[in-house]
This record gives sequence, structure tokens and C-alpha cells, in this order.
Amino acid sequence: MKLLAVAIAAFFFPTTAHAYFDPGTGSILIQIVVGAMATAAVFWRRIKLSIVSWFSRDKSKENRKDAAQ
Repeated sequence: MKLLAVAIAAFFFPTTAHAYFDPGTGSILIQIVVGAMATAAVFWRRIKLSIVSWFSRDKSKENRKDAAQ
């Protein structure tokens, strides 16, 4: 049974690979990951700031505008 498992593994998992990542491909992949992380950070920061600003509006300015009219 073990011999059959080894034979099947040898057939489906060859020892040689006919592809590689060159340094240019690796650096592009790193740039994609870093860019995606920076984009997500800026996006979530803007969302957070808009929510915080919504709840922390200065009520006294609004009251002064109403009293002046």
C-alpha cells in the first residue's frame, strides 16, 4: 500500500519545475502587496475620520447660526 502511495505521489508531484520567478516579477508582486496595503490604510482612515467628524460636530456653531438669523 505504501509503495502505491509513493508511486502516485511521484506521478502527480514531479521533481522538476519548468517555471520560475525572476527578480522583476518578485518586485512587481511586492509592489502590488505594498500598494494594496497603503490603499486600504488610507481608505479606512478616511472612513474613520468621516465617522468621527460626523459625531463630533461643534453644536455651538450651529446654535450661533440659528440665533443670528
